[in-house]
Amino acid sequence: MSNEENVQEQSEQPKKKEETRGDRGELGIATAGLTIRQRWHEAHFTRVNAGLKQNPNKRIYVRNPGAPSLKAFARALAKDSDPVALAWLANKLGAKNQKRSDANIKSAMEARTATKAAKRKKKGEGGGK
Repeated sequence: MSNEENVQEQSEQPKKKEETRGDRGELGIATAGLTIRQRWHEAHFTRVNAGLKQNPNKRIYVRNPGAPSLKAFARALAKDSDPVALAWLANKLGAKNQKRSDANIKSAMEARTATKAAKRKKKGEGGGK
């Protein structure tokens, strides 16, 4: 009877939904940098024939004349308060840079002074090597 009880308990538990992975594996949320570059490229580049005799089917992307730089494009989007552009510009200014803790600063200072002390000439060690 214990086997029957275990089977009933297992059937009562909700089954987990199995998610299938794509060809490229698990894909996460795109970063602000990737998204802004893709949007800039889509808006200001054109695909043209490369003109190669060896590979006549080859096509390359060419920047449109008068296209703004990536930073100017992001600034224009930021004026319209685009969240991706604002996040990208904030990241460029170091919004995600890690700050040193007080303990880390103290240990770095101690290591620095120890290194300087080790490099200093000691009394009686003369000049040459």
